Amino acid sequence: MDRLTHSPTWIVMSQSFASRWFLIALASVMLFAAGCREKPGVKVEGKLVKGGKAYSLPAQESLSLSFTGKTIYPANVNIADGTFTVDGPTGKGIPPGKYTISINRATSGTDPASLAKSAELSREFTSINGKEVEITAGTSPKLTIDIGAGTITQ
Repeated sequence: MDRLTHSPTWIVMSQSFASRWFLIALASVMLFAAGCREKPGVKVEGKLVKGGKAYSLPAQESLSLSFTGKTIYPANVNIADGTFTVDGPTGKGIPPGKYTISINRATSGTDPASLAKSAELSREFTSINGKEVEITAGTSPKLTIDIGAGTITQ
C-alpha cells in the first residue's frame, strides 16, 4: 500500500522535472537562433561612367568590379551599359561598412600578348582602384563610378 501511495507523487515529480528540462532546452535553442540571425544586407547598384557617358566594353573583353571589406564581394557588371549590382552571397546584399573598390579589365585570350594587353587595359582604373566607399544600413545606394574623373559618388 505504501508503494501505491508514493507512485503517483513520483510520476508527477518526474513529469514536472521533464517539463522543466524541456522548457530550458527550448529556451536555449531560441536564444541560440536569435543570436545566429542573419544581419540585413544592403543591395548596392550603380553605373560606371567615363566622360559623362556609360562605360562599355567590346564583347571580347571582360570587366570585374569588387567591393572589398572583411570579405570580397564581386559585382555583376553589364558590360554593354556599365550598370552593376552587388547582391552579396545570398542575394540579400552586403553588410554595411567601408569597402575598397577594385576594377580590372581583361581580354579573352590567355596568350602572352593578350595578358599584356589586359594589364595595359587595367591601368585605366588606377584613379579608382583602392578608393573607399561607405555603405550604410537602411539605404539602397546608387553609386556612380567615374573612371575618367576618378570619383565615386552616391
